[in-house]
Amino acid sequence: MWPLLHAVYMAPFVHTCVRPQRGFGALLVEGNPLNYNNLQSNLRSYLDDPESRVVAVNSLIGTKAGMYAKIVDESGWWDGTESKIVGCKKEEGEGCQELRLVPDMLAENSVPKTFAVLSMDFESRDVFYDRVMLGLNKGGYRPIYVVVELNPNYSKKVFEGLGYVSLGRWHYDEVFYWPGAS
Repeated sequence: MWPLLHAVYMAPFVHTCVRPQRGFGALLVEGNPLNYNNLQSNLRSYLDDPESRVVAVNSLIGTKAGMYAKIVDESGWWDGTESKIVGCKKEEGEGCQELRLVPDMLAENSVPKTFAVLSMDFESRDVFYDRVMLGLNKGGYRPIYVVVELNPNYSKKVFEGLGYVSLGRWHYDEVFYWPGAS
């Protein structure tokens, strides 16, 4: 079983705090190549362990198939680790990459339809939470806990509409729980 999934959209170093225990798996997604290198360094012992089920992927996450984007600013607005991305056309070449869909990444890594934790950080692009959650739901995936960095004024209706209950805020993050988990 994959009791831990951590999907991150260009998050700073939140995901580097993940320390999976034996038997736990983690799929860590980082779009910024510089942050991805740090992620690999911080989790090297897990990534190199043949018995570990920790997978790191350097990819940008999208909500619609066939879309492309690139990182245009790696300076960051907070602590130098956040990135700005813009849409691009495939033929633009350097830095332009196809956006990956979360359900596709889960399927490629044999993550079960119900898993323990999904953590997302879209750098103040809260509308993407809706799209990712609806895409997961459509694909039959259901995280038991969802941790997201939400703006305080953001509507939580999409989570509530999918049956999630807010457990409250912790610093910048909101934690949701799916009571239908067995």
